[in-house]
Amino acid sequence: MTTTTTNLTDTVRRCYETQDWDGLAALYASDVLLDMQPPGWRYQIQGAEAASSQWKAIVDQFEDFRVTWVRATTTDDGVVVEWEMHTGHGDSGHLCRQADVLHGDGSSIAEHVVFCTGMWDAATIARQKAEAPMIRW
Repeated sequence: MTTTTTNLTDTVRRCYETQDWDGLAALYASDVLLDMQPPGWRYQIQGAEAASSQWKAIVDQFEDFRVTWVRATTTDDGVVVEWEMHTGHGDSGHLCRQADVLHGDGSSIAEHVVFCTGMWDAATIARQKAEAPMIRW
């Protein structure tokens, strides 16, 4: 683990925690690959501008999008970000958990791989809390 990679982890964590998607995009290499894997589907987009536009379009579609938990772990060539987001409130509230694997050279991101649970509606969240064994939420 290099100091550069550790700094990248700190910067990426801050971007997720503060929802600074322009800051995240500034870390993208010009030919970055965004590899999206939502439930039941997969697609890829290449190029910093296209990847950034796609990322922002996803986030912008949600009402009152907010990041509620982030854990960033340094790897040899980048960072793994586990995070949780919420949208809406009450009966219109949704929750999603996601793991993003960011590969690069220690200072920029060459590949952004997204593994997403999909959005869980309020009924699913309540059902999980009532029925699914959870050691940590």
